[in-house]
Amino acid sequence: LNETSVRREGTAMNDEYAGTEPVRLDADHYAIDVKVVNEMGLHARPASLVVGIATKFPCEITIQHGPKRVDGKSILQLLSLSAEMGTELKLETRGRDALEAIRQLAELVENGFHDPPSETPSA
Repeated sequence: LNETSVRREGTAMNDEYAGTEPVRLDADHYAIDVKVVNEMGLHARPASLVVGIATKFPCEITIQHGPKRVDGKSILQLLSLSAEMGTELKLETRGRDALEAIRQLAELVENGFHDPPSETPSA
């Protein structure tokens, strides 16, 4: 893949990442800023989804919130970020398969960790 994905009407073709493209910092080193959009933030279930994706890749994965930088393959470290809805996170990957890893993680965050919207009780 080159630096820009082939897109049609905002959706990716051939299962390519359709969001904002990560920035290449160096050979096999990428970064992207994402916003937590789900109402419950980065709680246990989303953190386990992040770890599930991160551990599929051999590259180093770090996630940063403000000055705190954690290992993206550690659920406890991810939970320590206390990332609520609206939190800006910086994802960074370095090593083999870094581009694919960061694309999958960014897509997960941008899609609200696939959390269903909370239902408001009817009056």
